Amino acid sequence: MAHFLTNPPHQNYYIKNMIAYTEDHVPVQKLYFYKVSPQSILEHHFEAYGRVLRMQIFKPRKFSRGGGERNENQFYLTGFVLYAQKQDAAKALFNRAHRIDGWIFFVQASHSWHQPEAFGKPHHDSLCMLPSDKPAPSSTIMSLDDYCLENILQYLSLVDQIHFARSCLRFRCVYQAASARLHKSVNFWQLNGMTVWNMRDFFLLSGRHIQNVEGMLSPIRSQRLCNFLAHNCTNLKTMDLVSSPITTRNINKIFAKMHKLETLKLRMSCIQDMCILGLRNLRSLKTLNLSGNPLQGINLAKLPATIESLTLNDCQYFQGSYLSNICKSFPHLKELNVKNIYISCDVYRKIINEKSCPLLETVVMTAHDEENYQFVAKLPGLKYLTVFISLPNVNPMTNELFEQLSEHKAEQLERLEIIGGTKLDRNMLHLISKLVGLRTLVISRIVADDGLDRLSGLSKLERFTLRFSGNVRETAILKLFSTCRKLCFLGLESTFFESNNVLMDIVNKVCQERANREIQRELPIQLTTFFPSNNIKRFIEAHPDKVPKDIIRIVPTTAHEYEYDWINLDYADDPDVDLYENSDDDFEHLSDQDFLDMGFLSDDDKESDFDPVP
Repeated sequence: MAHFLTNPPHQNYYIKNMIAYTEDHVPVQKLYFYKVSPQSILEHHFEAYGRVLRMQIFKPRKFSRGGGERNENQFYLTGFVLYAQKQDAAKALFNRAHRIDGWIFFVQASHSWHQPEAFGKPHHDSLCMLPSDKPAPSSTIMSLDDYCLENILQYLSLVDQIHFARSCLRFRCVYQAASARLHKSVNFWQLNGMTVWNMRDFFLLSGRHIQNVEGMLSPIRSQRLCNFLAHNCTNLKTMDLVSSPITTRNINKIFAKMHKLETLKLRMSCIQDMCILGLRNLRSLKTLNLSGNPLQGINLAKLPATIESLTLNDCQYFQGSYLSNICKSFPHLKELNVKNIYISCDVYRKIINEKSCPLLETVVMTAHDEENYQFVAKLPGLKYLTVFISLPNVNPMTNELFEQLSEHKAEQLERLEIIGGTKLDRNMLHLISKLVGLRTLVISRIVADDGLDRLSGLSKLERFTLRFSGNVRETAILKLFSTCRKLCFLGLESTFFESNNVLMDIVNKVCQERANREIQRELPIQLTTFFPSNNIKRFIEAHPDKVPKDIIRIVPTTAHEYEYDWINLDYADDPDVDLYENSDDDFEHLSDQDFLDMGFLSDDDKESDFDPVP
């Protein structure tokens, strides 16, 4: 009967018939020990369990561990021991915690690839063959050419692909040839359930081909994954991690040599200001997203000047006073996202006066009460502006911002989005109508639907979204559609139309433009609304010929994508939530060289700098 011993969560073996096996079902003969006192005499201790073939002890490493009375320097030994018999190794593993002269240290099974039978028992049949003996016939699959094998490979799961590559030298070559095509992008969910050996071989064989990784790091094996990424994925171009707390040590390790990385997203990953310094070597970095992290921003200005897009949404502790210096350090910055962060109007005034962002085109910001954001309109390269309202029933928007936009960006501004509970009166809509360069307009809560008449002069308008304005009449919508000849997207997210008049009038208008060869819109027209009425649904089902799909497409939506985020940041500051629970980072007292036999580094890793004790 097989069973795992009830030891701490990092146990990597199980016992069956008095023999220990790794998670890859390889018999254990080689053990790894750590946290051993330098004064301990290990030979006699391990020989008590059986005959030892080999023991190697690594030089002691000095480390400091903080925390009250535990803040003291200590030397620990690490190493491995190889037993002649599997049963003897299992005896030593029955108690993971060992004791010598009152000192407790730990023993773990070495990983699968370090075990003597990792690749099966040695066969001696070829040595016993006589000249007259015929060799065993080869397997049928070996008769297939490499092209056929590559096609078979792409239908296998990632784990089976690794097993395929491990089968023989020819299959390994086939895998390596196909890996450049199959493994350009990896999601961490693909690694779920994989053993450390499989993950190690995957990154060793395919790491140089991986250009994009995304997903959530498993806390149980985050240390291993960080090491695999650091040593094997140096050609990475995009990394997108979410809810993946990473220590400062691992950040320094991962990004030390990723000189080709262009896009980095570390959302909700507990990144603090000290961690930011580990990104200084990313000399090709263009896009950086640090949303939802407890940053103040003190070190952001020290990052590479190559950054073109910076996202700091929901960084609750960010100090707006650092923003002007950050912008000054990024002369190529084109996009700035600071949603749900308090940035005073004085900061924007300073950015304008210092000419910090000459190329800034996109700004996503949150407007707060008692602040005037008219200086945003003076950003020289501004083309896309999104303004979120901080609180419901609060109207921080003033005419000054729209006046400055109409004065300085009438033809340059292409997208304007006002998201939230603010109300736009006729005067504001009149000022918006002067932004003749607009291609996308998103507004909410207009006071009266006759205000839409003022937008009829937006001849370049292609996408229009109206939210939380249930008092708008159908005639006002149809008039706007008729006068804006390029309009091809109508987002009526809070408008409920009972009749099919809007639908048919839009179809008739498009058919008329087609007949007159005056069509300027991109077809089909996209019409989004909350819950189309049953009358409209029945009409479409009964008369599909009158509502051609190549002319109009209705897309029901209930997503409040602008007001509500799927991200919940409440846990980030909760002292009762341990983000590193059940992670393998409790081995942080060990240096990189100590991870050789724990599966983090390979035997031939050139960067391993430790020497065995003579």
